Amino acid sequence: GIALHYVQRLAEPIAEIGVQIFFCISGAIITSLLLREEQATRRVSIWAFYARRTCRILPPLFVYLGVVAIARQIGSIDLPISSLVGAASFTCNTGLTECAWFTAHTWSLAVEEQFYLAWPMLFVLLPARWRASFLVSVLVLLTAVEAIRVPVFHSNPTSFACIAIGALYAVSDPFRQAFAKAANAWLWSAVVVLLLLNQFLGLQFIARIGLPLLIMYLVFAGNRLVYVRSFLESRPLQILGA
Repeated sequence: GIALHYVQRLAEPIAEIGVQIFFCISGAIITSLLLREEQATRRVSIWAFYARRTCRILPPLFVYLGVVAIARQIGSIDLPISSLVGAASFTCNTGLTECAWFTAHTWSLAVEEQFYLAWPMLFVLLPARWRASFLVSVLVLLTAVEAIRVPVFHSNPTSFACIAIGALYAVSDPFRQAFAKAANAWLWSAVVVLLLLNQFLGLQFIARIGLPLLIMYLVFAGNRLVYVRSFLESRPLQILGA
């Protein structure tokens, strides 16, 4: 019983870290694609971006929700109709709709969709020289909000901050260079320990407030370390990833 308790305490932050890693990488990749299109064509087609995201996300989501709706209709599962509405409208992260077990996981998809909706428009509207400053301001604001609020699992401020810091990595050469210079095996290992064991070390507040920066360092500084990159590029992990 005690061993299972500690396994559960360790597993919960790992699950949260995995989602936030995804958000950070997503912010960097989507922003890099927008930059690439802007450099190639001198403009960004917002509608083409939305069309690509729609074709990638909505078909499998609606197939899943359709199966869940059928299971609900025939009485196989107990699910409020509001949960289906919340999942289909990408609002399960807002607290405005009740999203029960079978749709609760779509909170992360809601975060992504809200990012897809807002950031490309802001990217186009903001002059290139202002984008990094804007993202830094967003990060400061979200970090301040997270610092003063009651800690919750799957925090919206933290999730959007991880996306924002990924986008900042994409738009800012100085930021990328700073991470390249800071890549260090011992420091990277210390970040891993802090992320995994902060609750046992009494460092929950530091890990929670610094999570976007820690996630960024874990991903992009780690990619510059030979042993980390070799492990991630190993054939078993490539097969698992595929």
